[in-house]
Amino acid sequence: MHDLVRLFADDLGQREAAGDGREAAVSRLLHHYLATAQETDSHLWPEQTRPASGTFTDRDQARA
Repeated sequence: MHDLVRLFADDLGQREAAGDGREAAVSRLLHHYLATAQETDSHLWPEQTRPASGTFTDRDQARA
């Protein structure tokens, strides 16, 4: 029964994927990860020319 439930859920997910905004959500998530990594980088490598935007208050918070 477990395999049948998994197959049903996968099929339903594939059918609903076009209209549920999944691609936009993944895009927003990846953009968030990229922006956070760039902000962290500006604290960890201060010699970089990219200024910190204020997401983290200091190097320790960026490392955390």
